Amino acid sequence: EMYKTIVIYPGRFQPFGIHHFENYKRLCTEFGVNNVFVCTSNHTNENSPMDFIDKRRVIEKYGIQNVFQVKSPYCATEITSFFDPEKTVVVYAVGQKDSERLNTFKPYKHSGFHAPCSTDIYYKYLMPHVSKQVNGQEISGTVLRQLLPNANQAEFKQMMGWYDITFQQMFQRLFTE
Repeated sequence: EMYKTIVIYPGRFQPFGIHHFENYKRLCTEFGVNNVFVCTSNHTNENSPMDFIDKRRVIEKYGIQNVFQVKSPYCATEITSFFDPEKTVVVYAVGQKDSERLNTFKPYKHSGFHAPCSTDIYYKYLMPHVSKQVNGQEISGTVLRQLLPNANQAEFKQMMGWYDITFQQMFQRLFTE
């Protein structure tokens, strides 16, 4: 293809955990690390207590640099505006739930022609479900918010892939009712 393909990995990331990192690594393997961009908003509420700065600090612990704050994760103009729309194919990497919501997006296939985003066509790439368990529960944002504040080092490392006391203290502050 004569077009550049960029992949946007959007999410709430409350917090970004090891299951998200698995997906990120898969995307980098398929599309190249310089073509994959993580984006999230600065929106906070009861179920999303982390602001963009906190989320970016967590994501950067995984060695990920391409992290952008956006108003709307599924319309990441803050990222796409860096690229020539005539020459860029934009792919949003999403899970099953979000894929069903993005019904105006076309499924991305590795073979075949993809239109540049100047045609107002955006693609969705369905990521396989990553199942990781901690204490017999499947890891999700909700489970992380429940368990991280009181996790011991081993459990924390199992959920996040790394341990850092300053982050555990941040999670205690943010995720404890």
